[in-house]
Amino acid sequence: MNGTREDDIMILSKLAHRLEPTGLRARLVFDAEPVNLHLANPYYVTQSGKELLFGNLHVLRGLGAHELLRWSAGDILGPVSDLDGAVAKIHTSLAIGAAA
Repeated sequence: MNGTREDDIMILSKLAHRLEPTGLRARLVFDAEPVNLHLANPYYVTQSGKELLFGNLHVLRGLGAHELLRWSAGDILGPVSDLDGAVAKIHTSLAIGAAA
């Protein structure tokens, strides 16, 4: 189980690194089970700093499925082997570039 958690951290860290140029705020949430990557678009916040466009990602495992990246709301972003595809879907979901 520990190895799986470490794998998830490595996958989510790679994804966060790919998202750095977009300006998204990315933060690993270690106290969640499974480990989550919290993403937020800093252009969509209230004056008090409340995030309006955000999401949490985690690696979905089991049930005979390939390892998938999944939004906490349930939408599948695709396999972990296709981080570029996941980045494109994150851009759409969090309106990257729309406010810049």
